[in-house]
Amino acid sequence: MTSVVSANRLLEEDETVATDQQLATLYSQLRAAFLSRHFAIGRYFRRNFFSQQNQLNTSLKASDLLAQSGPDQQLTRWNCIRNPSENDNPLLTGSMFLACLAVEDALGHPHAPRILHSAVATLKSLYKSSGNHFDGYPMRWDPTCSDRWLLTGSSPLASDEFLIKNGNYLYCSPSTDPRHWPLRSRDTLVNLIGEQETQRYIKTNGTDLGDERWGYFDRYRRWELSMDELVGLVTTYFIINKLCTSAGTRAEVIRQANNLGDYLAEHGWLLVRPIGGLNARGATGILPALEFPLGRALQSITGNSYAARTDFAGAMKQAGYWNCLSDPLTLWTVAGAVGGPLIAPMLTGVIASLGIFAFIPESVPLAGIALPAAGIPASILSVAVPVASVPMARTYAVYQSRGCFDVKDDSAAQEVAISLFLKENIPLTTRFQGWMFACGFTGGKTGAWSAAFPPYFALTALDDPDTTVRDAYLGWLAERHNHTNLEPSDHPIAEGCFASAVAVLLGAGATEEARLKSLLDQKFTSLTSAFGNDIPVVDGNSVIDEIYPHAIDYQVGLALAWLHAKRRSDAGNPVTTSGFPALPNNILFWPVPTVPANVVQSAQAGQLTLPITAIQDTATPTVFSYGAELFSTENSPQKPDVPAPVFPSVPARMVIDRTITVHQSDGDVNTSIVLNNGDDYEISAAGSIWAGDALHGNNGPDGWNDIQWDSTWPLFGSLDPVNAHSNCLLGRLGGYFFIGSSRPRDRFLYSGPCPLWLRINSKNPGSGNGSFQVRVQVWSSLDQSLRRQLTAHSLAVASVGALALKLGQKWPPPPTLSLRQLELQLSNS
Repeated sequence: MTSVVSANRLLEEDETVATDQQLATLYSQLRAAFLSRHFAIGRYFRRNFFSQQNQLNTSLKASDLLAQSGPDQQLTRWNCIRNPSENDNPLLTGSMFLACLAVEDALGHPHAPRILHSAVATLKSLYKSSGNHFDGYPMRWDPTCSDRWLLTGSSPLASDEFLIKNGNYLYCSPSTDPRHWPLRSRDTLVNLIGEQETQRYIKTNGTDLGDERWGYFDRYRRWELSMDELVGLVTTYFIINKLCTSAGTRAEVIRQANNLGDYLAEHGWLLVRPIGGLNARGATGILPALEFPLGRALQSITGNSYAARTDFAGAMKQAGYWNCLSDPLTLWTVAGAVGGPLIAPMLTGVIASLGIFAFIPESVPLAGIALPAAGIPASILSVAVPVASVPMARTYAVYQSRGCFDVKDDSAAQEVAISLFLKENIPLTTRFQGWMFACGFTGGKTGAWSAAFPPYFALTALDDPDTTVRDAYLGWLAERHNHTNLEPSDHPIAEGCFASAVAVLLGAGATEEARLKSLLDQKFTSLTSAFGNDIPVVDGNSVIDEIYPHAIDYQVGLALAWLHAKRRSDAGNPVTTSGFPALPNNILFWPVPTVPANVVQSAQAGQLTLPITAIQDTATPTVFSYGAELFSTENSPQKPDVPAPVFPSVPARMVIDRTITVHQSDGDVNTSIVLNNGDDYEISAAGSIWAGDALHGNNGPDGWNDIQWDSTWPLFGSLDPVNAHSNCLLGRLGGYFFIGSSRPRDRFLYSGPCPLWLRINSKNPGSGNGSFQVRVQVWSSLDQSLRRQLTAHSLAVASVGALALKLGQKWPPPPTLSLRQLELQLSNS
């Protein structure tokens, strides 16, 4: 991505020493732009939810956009899509924006309380689970927070990000669902299905996801919470609870925070899913190290403690992985010190990347890490773990067994071992201190979000009588200033206004106050000279992206500076640093967030997609010369409930009725049947096989009366703890799924066509004899000439991504390209 003004140039511009009025004016203009285009309203629904990045539907370059007249530029900027793949961390980045609004509330802005109320109501809607301590399990977003919908014309029919089952969205994608594409070891896949099929799941380099598994993750698991979003969510709750003047809003924040804390405590501060398994990203790893700061923040909100109530083993039992881990852990615990020297080199990469090397001093030279001159602090060395030890052996046992974890990729699977190491060996406070120490001089250059966490949870240390978090943060910031080479190019970490403002609030002193003013001046110069006091735009991949980092960094830095000035003034000790921002004196006259009048007119004429009713809860909003106000009343529109999906009607015509023989000696059997969106299918089987095991006789399609826990088998217990029977009949669309004697008629509602394969659940085909006769019936409303073309194409390319490329389409497709449109293009190709 190439920006009009690069991140580095932002710190190289000739600096304007901005006046208090100039700083506040730019803030107010950016505020109105973010509230309107990046918060209040989406392409189809009211959102009240932060959008990091809007993709503009234009062929213009960023420089062309900036050269447009004001009205034309507004039309271009409003013709946008909030694409989830470009809005991956709305809760983390949105916490900075909501911190600004909370400060505005404390300063007396009359609209801030109602906007905060709307934001908290949206957060409430992201908790879809209930019971068994999962009331506090949130999502990153839900269907109405997103612009990714299947359409009829411009009307949304069904979300293109959530699986549909029995007419309802699934807010937790089951590993037992035939449409599910699980993470599997590449070696296991090659052994089971061969190299060509493996490419659909994972690329040759063993790291990058194959096109079709990427497509599944991108749609159906990207919205699962990670530790990034957890950090942002807790920060949001803390600052709203501290500064919001509405008792009702604070009460709702306390309720949500209590549920969240209960969920985290019950599951040992690991992100366990309500239906088993772990969240796809950021579910483990360093999360136990964040229990200390985030737990204190939650306790400051509710008054309750949220200490972990279970250990690593307990959390793995809740997730359904323990039966895959218990035997390896027992084996490696016995190995202990004997295997220790061989283990450390194997884990070097993981140790270095996740910042736990401080607890294993012997690993530092192995990882090639240069420590600060003062070395590892004594408090961390006091809990150091020797390489030749049972703890390291147990860590390796989980690392070696990571093939059972159904998460995004191998990197996420590796992180589980780190969580075991931290939870079993390092005291709570020291976990946090050790990670913060390491984070001061490692991580961040590649844009890893965990390196950016410290300012967020440091903000929650405001007024905490325990100075552990404050002290660790100020030490981190001082060390990080010595490693500016680690700053990512697309968003500031330690060298931004946010990081500096948090330090100022925590009492870093006059020197940091002066540094914050200088940083604000630099950002002011860049934003006003290049972007006309509006949100920055960059040239993306064939589109223009409207992006948040430097504009929000400026806003939150200035807002927190105002908060600091107010707190000091209220305490009778005003800030005396020369030029430090004074409180704004014209807050009532800031620009009102609106949809511009010409944008409303364009939308009403059908020239631009915009939910007119969502502006003011009426089909005929009041439009002034400056636009239609978005927060004009106390009862401003809220994000709606998710509407029921509209999907294809049940097909009445049977188009396939075929019997296929699956021998015990076969691997995956190609049925030459491809299921398409809207099809119904039913599978039944008869016959018997002998698996070649002298202790077992013949079995039918339901397999043995056991559960297979070996993750190298086609289907094993962590993916299906009920039906992963040895030698049963399986199907494969995404991953393997249980068929047994019968799989009743079911709908196939999915983003792309999938070939159907059959197999016996064994990793050693040919060890016995016999066969199953499998009847597959398919009902479809799809035109049969089109079905034949789809089948031929799908089987030839074995990849929906390749199919899209064959048609000259970008993959994954943009939200406006439906499967039906893809089918119609194919029928004409």
